[in-house]
Amino acid sequence: MLANTITIACPVLTFAVMALFGHQRALSIALIFTIALIFALDAVDGYIARKRNKTSKLGEVLDTLADRIEEGNMSKLTISEPPLKQQSANS
Repeated sequence: MLANTITIACPVLTFAVMALFGHQRALSIALIFTIALIFALDAVDGYIARKRNKTSKLGEVLDTLADRIEEGNMSKLTISEPPLKQQSANS
């Protein structure tokens, strides 16, 4: 159950990062650490399931679905135009 909760939390955090990233520089920097947390949690969820002997077909499907959601959103975040506008020297 804990592993599935972690698995579901990762895409939720990913959507939060997507919604908030780029609005303020300090917030965006903090969200970079959130992205690192998402990747760390993604690595841990399967480990926890195996250690607790709680693997399931549902967990496998949720993990795969969560991975695709995270990959798609992170790809969009990295290839999209930066939302933070740099001030020009004339401003």
